[in-house]
Amino acid sequence: MYKEDGYLVIKDFLDQRIAQEISNSLKDITMTDKKVFSGRLDKEIFLIWNNILDGKSKKISIDFMPQIKNNILTKKTIDFLKAQADTEFLQLFETIFFVKPAFIGQGFPLHNDNCFFPLYPAEHLSLWVAISESTLENGCLKIRKGSHKDKIVTDLDIKGNADSAWQQKIALDNARKFELIEIPANPGDAIIFDGYCFHESGPNTTSEDRIAISMRFLKQPSSLVRSRSAYQGAEFVRQIEFCDYKMRSDVFPIF
Repeated sequence: MYKEDGYLVIKDFLDQRIAQEISNSLKDITMTDKKVFSGRLDKEIFLIWNNILDGKSKKISIDFMPQIKNNILTKKTIDFLKAQADTEFLQLFETIFFVKPAFIGQGFPLHNDNCFFPLYPAEHLSLWVAISESTLENGCLKIRKGSHKDKIVTDLDIKGNADSAWQQKIALDNARKFELIEIPANPGDAIIFDGYCFHESGPNTTSEDRIAISMRFLKQPSSLVRSRSAYQGAEFVRQIEFCDYKMRSDVFPIF
């Protein structure tokens, strides 16, 4: 199903009690001076990103969220991801919490992640886990089923840069030919999807935050492509640059 559709839903991937623990830890971190938790570019980190206009991300040391390694990055999970992706190599290069604040959390337009990441080869898969309830009203994930098969990579500019507008239109028009699958999720439910798979999400119009964690794994050794402008401001790009343009395994774990 994953190879054919480009995604797979896993119900009850994470115990709801653990999801609540993660949510509570996240709130504690966001309510504290970020300097207390701030991560280093030469260490494993995770990001907290608020999906609002010009929302800023915070980089946090992985040590302050032990549930990531203890409950998500288990051997069982890694073995399952390798089997689905048909690979013996996985390298975690980005861990990010997407927080859509109540009432003001914005949606994210149609895209695929490979179009953003300046890596080569860029083939990867994402493990997305709902930490809070994810509904149509608060901006659940929506996937274009089978859209990964075309392996489209172009510099998508969600801000409407005229130089890439025509390429973007062609890519998105093609993606919209595929069936749209809306995926509400309970806390602890997971979705894995291919890096070429087009997806989007709506705004949060409810009175509760929508929280999810996304972990992105390369399926082969890769390197930074300096000529690509897309996503050059990402923290993982800064990490690679800081580490002499090497994807060090102590910063980006290999499984």
